[in-house]
Amino acid sequence: MKQYYGKIFLDLFKIVIEKMIRRMAKRIYVPLPDVESRKALIIHLLKKQGPSAGHITSRELDRIVNLTEGYSGSDLAAVCSEAALGPIREIGPAALKTVKVEEVRPINLQDFVNALKIIRPSVSGDSLKTFQRWAEQFGVTR
Repeated sequence: MKQYYGKIFLDLFKIVIEKMIRRMAKRIYVPLPDVESRKALIIHLLKKQGPSAGHITSRELDRIVNLTEGYSGSDLAAVCSEAALGPIREIGPAALKTVKVEEVRPINLQDFVNALKIIRPSVSGDSLKTFQRWAEQFGVTR
């Protein structure tokens, strides 16, 4: 009996999904950012952190870009925000009230390594394959 209801549920789910897809005016698959896109996104996000982010070397930036393979744009934003909190966390709550901006150390590679331990990619490889198949079947071709 449970299998019967399970099949009915799946059939209804497919019908609902198909109706939803038909009502979408544009169906566009946006892939995860490639190496150059991740690099540009990280640079852009670091600029928001001010001069404290300017101490990341080109070699370190390349390492960060390689470590973020499989991360979406929003994942990268979360990683950069988390990395930016690294220097702040070292100050401590008591000193935080009196510390001057110039006294906060710059963001470094280790802040990113620590951030990547906390912020994981939000899209799995299996999900990517599913999205790609969906785009081939239902997506806009031009």
